[in-house]
Amino acid sequence: MRLLAISDTHGKADLNAILHVAETCDLLVHLGDGFQDGQILQAALRTPIVQVSGNADYPFAMMPEKMIELGGRQIYLTHGHLYDVKKGLDNLLVRAAEVEADLVLFGHLHRRVSQVVGKTRYFNPASAWRNYDGSEPCVGVVDLATDPPSCTWIDVPAARPGKDTLGR
Repeated sequence: MRLLAISDTHGKADLNAILHVAETCDLLVHLGDGFQDGQILQAALRTPIVQVSGNADYPFAMMPEKMIELGGRQIYLTHGHLYDVKKGLDNLLVRAAEVEADLVLFGHLHRRVSQVVGKTRYFNPASAWRNYDGSEPCVGVVDLATDPPSCTWIDVPAARPGKDTLGR
């Protein structure tokens, strides 16, 4: 099973490019700060979508974390702001241990992170709109067939000024 993890679209990402990548995946996960983008993608896709809300998703900020189980793996989804991930992953590691997560997908950082701590993979797909380190906007593909899950980034084009997020 392949997951497409996206985050921090902020209503400004090229959703057409994301749709193209999502067609090759079994599930799309939106990790917040762009909840409405997730709703737009859900309407345009056959691929199911799971979402959590981020700190910029008002008034949709009612679901900042979620656990899902896929292929026998416990996957913890969060935007990351509740765990102060911009200062480090310590609080997130504690939460992941509490919920016994095998895989943690999170956003908020606007930069790429992939690391394994113990038996748990932590993956941040960065921002599909703008990354703080100047790297290209990107999404993440998670392959659950490997142990631990393999995670890769796919660059997506920045949305063009004057176009809506579906490139029209």
